[in-house]
Amino acid sequence: MSTPRATRNGSATQPGIDASNDVPPPLDYSFRCLTAMDDIPDEDPRIGKRPLKKTDEGKIISSALKVNNNTIQDLEGFGEIMNKLFDKPEEVSWIDLSFNVITKIDEVSMCR
Repeated sequence: MSTPRATRNGSATQPGIDASNDVPPPLDYSFRCLTAMDDIPDEDPRIGKRPLKKTDEGKIISSALKVNNNTIQDLEGFGEIMNKLFDKPEEVSWIDLSFNVITKIDEVSMCR
């Protein structure tokens, strides 16, 4: 809920747009020297400005995964890793794979 603001004449007004941001931070494994997707569970994610939210089962609540700037060569095991890490892997809408050494992308087994 937005906080009322005082105008020049002293009356309170509500902002026209709710600018609150309830989007959870990305799960960030960038710059972790990963060579394969299977390496992810063995590494700690980077710590950002906002803490990651987790379920009671320890799964991450997020809609983004960053695995950029590593040396990942292929996406073998991608679907299994997504299911293992995320509470709702089907709701992940952004995956950063930039600056890896992926030369071929085969059909990837997505979250099932």
